[in-house]
Amino acid sequence: VTVHLAFMTNRPMFAGTKIYFKIPGFSSQRTRIPLTGNAAKFIYRETAVLDLPENLVTLSFNKSFYSDEQVATLSMSGMFLPPALYKNDPSLQPIS
Repeated sequence: VTVHLAFMTNRPMFAGTKIYFKIPGFSSQRTRIPLTGNAAKFIYRETAVLDLPENLVTLSFNKSFYSDEQVATLSMSGMFLPPALYKNDPSLQPIS
């Protein structure tokens, strides 16, 4: 499964900034998840680091990204869904 993230921050993400996402129940066979999307080139090695025991994904910026001016998109492929979550689950849709 590919997990898609779209976000906008309230300030620029300068080199050295880290963003953490809690994703309970998700898993992967890798601890370094390849990234695609318009923000991927700003992330160190274009990979997210997955800490399975903590259910935590870490994004480390190695270049400044002005995500306060545009929506950042990232996709993490090779993920496994939690047992009680289903593809295209409507409860995961953003609220507008």
